[in-house]
Amino acid sequence: MRFASLVLSACVLTACGGGGSSAGDPGGVPTLSTTQAAFESFYLSPNAGYGASGYLPTTGVPTAGRGYYFQDTVRSMSKSPSTGAQTLTAALPVDMTRTQLGLAPSYTSWVLADGGFYKPSSPDTHEISYSNGEVVDTLLSEDLRHRLGSLALTQFTVTSLTGPIVSAAGQATALLPAEMYTNPALTKSGAAWGSGSAYTTTTSRYTTDIYVVYANPLGTGTPSNSGPLPYASNTTIATLIGQNRLIDRYDLKVYGANDGTVSMVQGVKVYIASKPQTAASTSTAAGYVAFYELNGNVYAGGQVKAGSVVTRSSDYNAQARASIQAALTF
Repeated sequence: MRFASLVLSACVLTACGGGGSSAGDPGGVPTLSTTQAAFESFYLSPNAGYGASGYLPTTGVPTAGRGYYFQDTVRSMSKSPSTGAQTLTAALPVDMTRTQLGLAPSYTSWVLADGGFYKPSSPDTHEISYSNGEVVDTLLSEDLRHRLGSLALTQFTVTSLTGPIVSAAGQATALLPAEMYTNPALTKSGAAWGSGSAYTTTTSRYTTDIYVVYANPLGTGTPSNSGPLPYASNTTIATLIGQNRLIDRYDLKVYGANDGTVSMVQGVKVYIASKPQTAASTSTAAGYVAFYELNGNVYAGGQVKAGSVVTRSSDYNAQARASIQAALTF
């Protein structure tokens, strides 16, 4: 669902957490939970996780100038969070194709934090800590001074990838763009996962509410680095409700006084819809339409509530990455 994917784009999303327990260990070496140990086995340097994204054709191979792309991003951390919070930083995306189609258009939403709107860091930067056997992950702002939202990784599973790459859709949903599994022209016949290939499945619980603000809520104009474009200028949420102008452009629903509640969040007046826009599933978090009133303008966005649980396929390792590159026909 778009709210969650725009904000929490990495393998997991600090709230401050302590190190792992060292009870019963006279050497004082922290004892990691199964989830924490698995997380380190995948992301602690020299290991790294890769996450793919792409826009590919449903038939034939992609050509330049059509907006197609297939890229991935590597994430790793240099030290274990077992003795204190550490930073997990993503590198800039890399074009995976031999034809060099180019990278995806740059786009980001903003997030309400500390009474203002802030962009996520780019590349995304996360503060990772351990608490109560979980991996606690917080996305940081561009200036690394604001925490934009946190979630707790409650389960982390590493699964081997074997056999034909195009058969992986059932066991690794969302690991690769859907077209990779349905368009045979994109991969070489018989392409298979190489030895040691693996991917992760994560179950995460949002520990804070996330308030996303659309950079371009009306689809016109160009957002600046100074902030998102207003949904409506020189007005209030109450005025827009009275004029039947509080409309989400994705579902075209008019939101009235009885469809949501208005409250103060971090000193900002916020309207949150009472019902989620889409039902929660195992791979997405339920999102609620939101509008924000700040400095005389109204901004559009969405909220993901604390307590929401998401299970999804996440990143793959270096061996899987090499297999994917070798399998591409473009």
